[in-house]
Amino acid sequence: MRKRTAVLCAGITVVALLVFGAGVGAYNGYLAMAWDRGVTTIDDPDLVEQLASRAEAPTSGSSSPVDILLFGTVDPQTEAGAAGADEIDSDLIMLAHIPADRSGVQLVSIPNDTSVSVPGSGRDTIGAAVSLGLPMGVRAVSNLLGTEIDHVVLIDLAMLDTMVDLLGGVEVESTAAFESEGHAFTSGLNLLDSSSALAFFSGHGAFPDGTLQRIHNRQEFIRAAGSQLVSTGHLSDPLKLSAAVRELSPYLSVDSGFDASTLVKFGSQLGAIGEDDIDFITLPAADDDSSGDDSTGGDHGQLRADGYDLEELKRSIADDSVDDFAAEATVRRR
Repeated sequence: MRKRTAVLCAGITVVALLVFGAGVGAYNGYLAMAWDRGVTTIDDPDLVEQLASRAEAPTSGSSSPVDILLFGTVDPQTEAGAAGADEIDSDLIMLAHIPADRSGVQLVSIPNDTSVSVPGSGRDTIGAAVSLGLPMGVRAVSNLLGTEIDHVVLIDLAMLDTMVDLLGGVEVESTAAFESEGHAFTSGLNLLDSSSALAFFSGHGAFPDGTLQRIHNRQEFIRAAGSQLVSTGHLSDPLKLSAAVRELSPYLSVDSGFDASTLVKFGSQLGAIGEDDIDFITLPAADDDSSGDDSTGGDHGQLRADGYDLEELKRSIADDSVDDFAAEATVRRR
């Protein structure tokens, strides 16, 4: 079977979004029905109105870029059935950008500590904006990146432990040693099981660069899980795919437009991409001295989105060249 790690890695939903799009398309109606039965539909009227304005925008008839906003929560009070609730404690904010030519997927990680303008509240972190509800969170990200959002997904990150259990463990590399929730992780390869996956993903260890190291760890987790989904046959084996859909979809809440037919469409359009067509990007940011906190890396203070690089990222989203931005960012880091 063709290597399809890039499809698998489209956001922390990994198995549950674009992954299943390809699989559901391959194994037809049964899995599509299982997806629709498993996920919870977000019915917040303000969010529905926000997304409807984007859906109704005129197009030329060809495919358009798609921006999917992913929120992850580890708050047990934020249950799937309360996806439209007024308070969302988000531990993950990520934008999945799918270009019009469907040549890849670019994933933009947004640090929770990023300072933004929150309507009615002045300046605060983007995580605080999300805590006011999904509509406010969507508006804050949309304003920050200068783009409208097509779809929204809320993920209960407890899904990670279930997913790792399905895979029989996931080996992930970290560039720093840290401790989280009673688990010790080394600098180098770490074999995660169902008891340690969420601890690794949400680790709030005393990293030298705080939030940014956590984001790096999360990106590495997504890469590793995507590769293992391929190697263990969870796309090629109908029984394994069926089990994954049944087990993981209940951890997801999606907007009403993100049904199985939408998933199948994206999966078929992205079916030709490979591992090199997935790009991970972290929102350009630096310590915000105006936050009054001397902490490093935004672990306790706030991060300020970098002016020039942020404008370049916004421009690349607007003209659908985020892959070029990602390539240039990689060169600058070398």
